[in-house]
Amino acid sequence: MLQSISKSYELIFQLLHMPSHARGKQEKDFIVRFLCSIDKLLFGNKSSLESLADTIQHTSFRNGQTLFSSGSRITSWYILLSGSVYVDGKLHHPIKSLGRPISEEDRYYSSDCYCLEQCDFLVIDLKTACQQSSQLSSMDSSITPGLAEDSVRL
Repeated sequence: MLQSISKSYELIFQLLHMPSHARGKQEKDFIVRFLCSIDKLLFGNKSSLESLADTIQHTSFRNGQTLFSSGSRITSWYILLSGSVYVDGKLHHPIKSLGRPISEEDRYYSSDCYCLEQCDFLVIDLKTACQQSSQLSSMDSSITPGLAEDSVRL
């Protein structure tokens, strides 16, 4: 079981490192299925999830790296897949949503986020995602309330 999970992660990381314009239908479908498998990312609107499949990327951070800093502009939404991070006095483990604005008024991070070990993230560039879905609030309306409750407010 653990081996199949790590193989799925390896494949999804390879697909997410491909430029979105180079991803075919089969690759996009695999990304959508992977996103559906993450309990924290339950979308009521499949087209919103498919739109995210075009914008989502994978990135890794080393132990001690800063993911984002207090006062910096919110630019990305992070989904922690492996490792652990320290945000606002709390330790967070996978699978955790980080840096997602909870409301349209959220423009700047209110705390620092440090990686406590090697971490893998799914990263959604909010500007690109907003352009594709016309505005963040329309994207948010397709996300179940459970995600907002589990997100780290920043």
